[in-house]
Amino acid sequence: MFGDVTSAIARKWNLGAASPEALESQVTVRVCFSAAGRADQIILIAADGPNDEAVQGLFHAARRAILRADSDGGLPLPLDRFDSWRVLDLVFDANGMRVR
Repeated sequence: MFGDVTSAIARKWNLGAASPEALESQVTVRVCFSAAGRADQIILIAADGPNDEAVQGLFHAARRAILRADSDGGLPLPLDRFDSWRVLDLVFDANGMRVR
C-alpha cells in the first residue's frame, strides 16, 4: 500500500533547481489526510541540513510533490484502512523519499 503512495509522490519529486546545500539535506514531513484521502496538513517535523535555507528549500520541494500527487487524482489510499494512513511521516532527501 505505502509503496504505491511513495511511488505517486516520487513521480512529482523534482530537485532540478535545488541548491547544493539542499541536496545535502534531509527533511521529515508529516502529512495528515482527510477520510477522503486528501492531504489536509503538511508539516515539517524534523530536518538535517547545513543551513535553514537549504532545509526550507527541500521542505518546499517535498510539499509541492505531495500536493501535485494529491491533485493529480489523489493518492492510492484504501478508504477502508483510514486508521493506517491518516497520518504518514515521509522522509525526503536527494535520493528520493520513503515512509517512516
